[in-house]
Amino acid sequence: MNRRSFLKNTGWSFLGLAASGSLLHSCVASSKEAKKRMPGASNLKLYWGDLHNHCNLTYGHGDMRDAFDAAKGQLDFVSVTPHAMWPDIPGADDPRLKWVIDYHTGAFKRLREGGYEKYVAMTNEYNKEGEFLAFIGYEAHSMEHGDHVALNYDLDAPLVECTSIEDWKRKAKGHKVFITPHHMGYQGGFRGYNWKCFTEGDQTPFVEMYSRHGLAESDQGDYPYLHDMGPRQWEGTVQYGLEQGHKFGIMASTDQHSGYPGSYGDGRIGVLAPSLTRNAVWEA
Repeated sequence: MNRRSFLKNTGWSFLGLAASGSLLHSCVASSKEAKKRMPGASNLKLYWGDLHNHCNLTYGHGDMRDAFDAAKGQLDFVSVTPHAMWPDIPGADDPRLKWVIDYHTGAFKRLREGGYEKYVAMTNEYNKEGEFLAFIGYEAHSMEHGDHVALNYDLDAPLVECTSIEDWKRKAKGHKVFITPHHMGYQGGFRGYNWKCFTEGDQTPFVEMYSRHGLAESDQGDYPYLHDMGPRQWEGTVQYGLEQGHKFGIMASTDQHSGYPGSYGDGRIGVLAPSLTRNAVWEA
């Protein structure tokens, strides 16, 4: 797929702005024709955030308050993201995997025994309109559908239980929440993304193409997967999704597990918005 087709299929305004040079090459600067082809963004500002990262609230390292302080020192907005559930966790009948199950389910239990309330309270504490925005989000693993993060607009968002990612999406309908797949290029059936469950629309406006896991644009591109969950597989990648005719935006975040949102080189999301307010960033 060439770059022009990529930009057309994503429909992503940020990529469109990046491609403005090719759109405007035959226009006189500031001419009416130039403004017609590429409307100005003079009223927009660029804000940087990390909407998917972890600390020791569930499984990870680093204190949650330290994570918020680190984010506030270098980002404009953040969601410090607890791991919340794994509905189809495998290995119940395999004693060799008991430690894996206990490791994950123990963290989920801690989250439900006061951890989530503490997390919501601290998110509200750090959220300051016009200065620094904090969002509530949490992650669900899935062997069948791939891992997803639910990012909530509301600062009192509850922890929604689910039996599958599809069940999660149904329960989220009618609420201001983005449900976003990440580390998409892993093997299908082993937490790589299943494009059959993609639903185009407001609930999944973008996918996380890059993080410290690597780049999921294709199975052959730059930044191969470095995590121990396996190499990239074509059927989960962004280019595969585009070839299926899907339209979606693209984002990045760190997927940091050491309590340091926005860590250098691991992925961030950029937003063009008129102001650093919750509504402006969400609608961008």
